[in-house]
Amino acid sequence: MPILITQQTRPDPGPSPERELATVTWTSGSGTETILSDWRQGYTLGAGAKGLGMPQYQLYLRESGALDGDVVTGVRAKARQIFLPIVVYGEDRAEALAKRALLADAFDPLEVNRGGEGVLTVAEPRTEPRRIRAYYVEGMEGSEGRDEAGWNWARFGITLHAAEPYWQGPEITRSWGAGISADPVFPLGVPPAYPLRARNVQTIGESVRVECPGDARSYPRWTISGPAASGVRFVNRDLGAEWRLDRPLQAGDVVVVDCHPRRRTVTLGETNLWPDLAPGAQLWPLVPGVNEIDMLLGDVGETTRVELSFVPLHKTAYAVRAGLS
Repeated sequence: MPILITQQTRPDPGPSPERELATVTWTSGSGTETILSDWRQGYTLGAGAKGLGMPQYQLYLRESGALDGDVVTGVRAKARQIFLPIVVYGEDRAEALAKRALLADAFDPLEVNRGGEGVLTVAEPRTEPRRIRAYYVEGMEGSEGRDEAGWNWARFGITLHAAEPYWQGPEITRSWGAGISADPVFPLGVPPAYPLRARNVQTIGESVRVECPGDARSYPRWTISGPAASGVRFVNRDLGAEWRLDRPLQAGDVVVVDCHPRRRTVTLGETNLWPDLAPGAQLWPLVPGVNEIDMLLGDVGETTRVELSFVPLHKTAYAVRAGLS
């Protein structure tokens, strides 16, 4: 008996979407911007980039004769090394050599040559870009081997050093007022301190929720405008940490408290207010996610304001489009 075989056809899936690639940009110490992933400008990023994911970590270990193994006493993220395989080319040899010279100027790490620390930016399609500050280390020495350079092209493996290992998102700023004209104020305690217990999220007070969209601890910069009584106190309930400023602020005074561990300053104009911090003060960071914060200020006025600015930090350069995380 004959067996009938019918031809099976698959439904047409339609046109495949065009593959979108990340845009990689280098901004030199002098502010010159070079797109490293755009062949139309003479630069492309080849396969094999490294250092865009998790940072490396260092474990601090202690050994004891009474224990097997060891004890981890501390962990820190190490400085980051980034490797970028870049191809440079031009319409002719003169253009290719000019592109190579421009790239050398852009990566120059010496400030005296109008170079210095630059910024590497990675922007995935339809996401916020992430940046990291870095110095050029090596890779453009100029090997002319058969697989490394030609008449109108050259291939480089550039190494960058990032002293701070985390990628930065766009800066976030929030501000709060005393809320005297619109919100009731409930004075607590005894003079001279009258902390506010206002519940409006845009009003200085207790249990203010601040969301940090990064996935690594980020460092706030507080700007406090007077007036306010001595004893201004900021508490991060999630960390159980706080700092207090034992100095009254007059109307017109603007105090800036920078909590970044590489800076950590408390200033009023040109005046150093570090000695006015209470003993044991901790200039705490923001943890990833929601932070519950108490902003306790007394004797406030209509001009009293608190402004928070911070840069979310991320462990990787890979931003995820909203709705896909």
